[in-house]
Amino acid sequence: MFNNDNSLENQKNLENVKKTMIYTANEEGGSYCHHASLAYYKGKFYAMWSNGKVNEDDNGQRVMMAVSEDGENYSEPKPIFDSMEGNAVLTSAGWYVRDDGLLNAYAGLYYYPDAIRPEGDKNHIGTTLLARTTDDGENWSDIIDLKVPIIPNQGPHKLNDGRLMIAGNITFPWTDSPDGITGWKVAGVPPCPVENLQDDSEGFHVHTELRGDEMHLCEGSFFQKPDGIIYMLLRDASRNPAELRLMKLTKSFDNGETYTLPEKTEITDNNSKFYCMILSDGRYAIISNPDQKGRRCPLSILLSEDGENFPKRYNIAAEELPRRFEGMYKGGVYGYPHAVEVNGRLYVICSINKEDVVQFSFNISELA
Repeated sequence: MFNNDNSLENQKNLENVKKTMIYTANEEGGSYCHHASLAYYKGKFYAMWSNGKVNEDDNGQRVMMAVSEDGENYSEPKPIFDSMEGNAVLTSAGWYVRDDGLLNAYAGLYYYPDAIRPEGDKNHIGTTLLARTTDDGENWSDIIDLKVPIIPNQGPHKLNDGRLMIAGNITFPWTDSPDGITGWKVAGVPPCPVENLQDDSEGFHVHTELRGDEMHLCEGSFFQKPDGIIYMLLRDASRNPAELRLMKLTKSFDNGETYTLPEKTEITDNNSKFYCMILSDGRYAIISNPDQKGRRCPLSILLSEDGENFPKRYNIAAEELPRRFEGMYKGGVYGYPHAVEVNGRLYVICSINKEDVVQFSFNISELA
């Protein structure tokens, strides 16, 4: 249960993939880009990503956006959450298209107590989730502090009954408010909630110690089956060779209010963030880097009829591309995918070497 097949006879390279460059890294505009996300709103595509001068998650990091009317040609990027004063780090946290016709944009925020980022990802303070809203994609509200201590991996997703849920690292906040702004409650991997725990790239290591295991769980993505069970898959960022590079699983049987203790799956992973979704034809999909060796290459989509066994694998992009700029923690080729399906076509966004932002698109009919 919960496995994929990496044998060559069960892999296929997609042939009709359209590649679109959304942002090409440069020293003037920032040579670090990551955490990309897509939305389709009022007939246009909205791309979002984290943008830093040189290093990952350094002081001054901001969140950029670009818009496309045809899904191929994007506008010049502009900040949607611009750099803040002090030692602030802003992280792209995705979109939510509301039922009332508004679009929400989200960003995670934390600070370093000192002017220079410390070695290692530590000493975060003030972690919180921010949002802005728009009714036309051009004019945005002031920044709203949701006061939820999380740096999410994606924007809210709607559950079967309309409840909204966010996938974080080890917490998965939910709300029954349709605006995606108010009423958030914190749930997640036991023990949860933990008072004063910040669910960011430092906090999930703290949570590992609280659980007393060796799994450094982070960067969840989920789907909910028709029977209501939520399957939250998680990256394991530990350095234990026996456990590394396999996704982990926690389940919720009460619509996201509590979760089971995490367990190992046999779905292979490259110690990277991935994205789960249900296609319009009802199949379950995981967009990820399933090869356990190498530099997060290729970028693939795994398919399942039952949401547990993923026997089919299609490679979206497999070209090894060199990094052009130096920077802290800039490993991997195709990093942190996200996707939207529009009119039977899948649009997948990711970073390349944590520098460029690229989109791949193809018809889901090719996933035979």
